[in-house]
Amino acid sequence: MGQRTEFELTPMAALEQMNAWTPSGVARALARHTARIGEAALAAGWTVPEPRGPHMLGVHLPAGVRPRLLEYLEARGIHTAARGDALRISPHMHTTDEDVDRLTAAFRRHH
Repeated sequence: MGQRTEFELTPMAALEQMNAWTPSGVARALARHTARIGEAALAAGWTVPEPRGPHMLGVHLPAGVRPRLLEYLEARGIHTAARGDALRISPHMHTTDEDVDRLTAAFRRHH
């Protein structure tokens, strides 16, 4: 089993960290990243469906862009998930502004 679905198995340190960050604090931090990523995708002429949650977004890519961009991202250790004609992008609390800069620079390069 690859996940912890039973509450009693959840490490207490993780719960303590979530209490320190608070759910609304996590949402604000991640929304800042997803907003920047969404703006860069729109500037490249791609589609970013709305509404979306603060922790994840999808970016629909033209067919000719998708394979080149995915190869470029993978070669640079930039992790996204291909979902049909879209990329699923899910920043985490350890995602830095520099990480977002690297992703958005890739968007500019491949639009």
